[in-house]
Amino acid sequence: MNMFSDYRYSEWDNSQQVDPFDAHDLMNAISEDLLDDGDLERVLQRMYRMGDEGRLGDRVEGMKQLLERLRMQRQEALNRHNLNSIMDDLKNQLDDIIDTERKGIERRLEESKQPPPASQEQTSAEDNEALRKMLEGMAAKKQEYLDALPDSVPQRFQSLSQYDFMDNEARDKFNALKEQLQQQVMQSYFQGMQQAIQSITPEDLQRSREMVRDLNQMLEDRIQGREPKFEEFMEKYGDMFPGVNTLDELLEQMQRRMAAMQAMMESMSPEMREQLQQMMDNLIGDDRLKADLARLAVNLNQ
Repeated sequence: MNMFSDYRYSEWDNSQQVDPFDAHDLMNAISEDLLDDGDLERVLQRMYRMGDEGRLGDRVEGMKQLLERLRMQRQEALNRHNLNSIMDDLKNQLDDIIDTERKGIERRLEESKQPPPASQEQTSAEDNEALRKMLEGMAAKKQEYLDALPDSVPQRFQSLSQYDFMDNEARDKFNALKEQLQQQVMQSYFQGMQQAIQSITPEDLQRSREMVRDLNQMLEDRIQGREPKFEEFMEKYGDMFPGVNTLDELLEQMQRRMAAMQAMMESMSPEMREQLQQMMDNLIGDDRLKADLARLAVNLNQ
């Protein structure tokens, strides 16, 4: 498939097709601006820079719009090439791991053919032969598994995650790669959480404060034997708890979220945890919400 198109440039001869507009359309588009400013040259310069979003619609784009489109296309290309570079690097590392494992298997087979050192206790020839055949059978299965690995980098990585390496160096390389990827994923997730926290508006925070107070009241009603106002709660905050139909389901969902958050926090580096905690403390701000959250933790435990 050809990814590139051929273009031919020639001198303007009035035969080229352009989205149609005439002088009357142009004057209608700039009339209000011209009446406000009074300087036709400045009005035309502004249209040249900014384009027109009125009568001419998208038939006239300004330089600012064209530059913004070029900037977006450039960023898309950079992102695509950067992703390709990352995948190529990951593929090379996986290929090196597989090659190391294959060499390790061959080395183990060669070592099994060598006679045992005289200083070691001698086993019977039959036992040595049985061990060698068992190792050959295991090695053959390992090689077969490696031969059948998928070409896709993510699928190959997943398959190697389920593979029991024979060679210690190959195992160490793969574990190091897996840890590196986990750290990169965690860093990306951490940055996403930072952006999410920074994008919370005062209105969002106020609604969350009200939700925590109402949730505490509902849980305390249940603890004390009163009928919780679950339907009323969900009418106000149902969008925060998708898929929930009962109070028990709501509690189970909250427990899963808390467990996931705890696991995520434990997976972070101490610096990440401290930074995220500071952001959360700054976000919560007032002591009333902190007290409500502590009260919620007690109610959830009960």
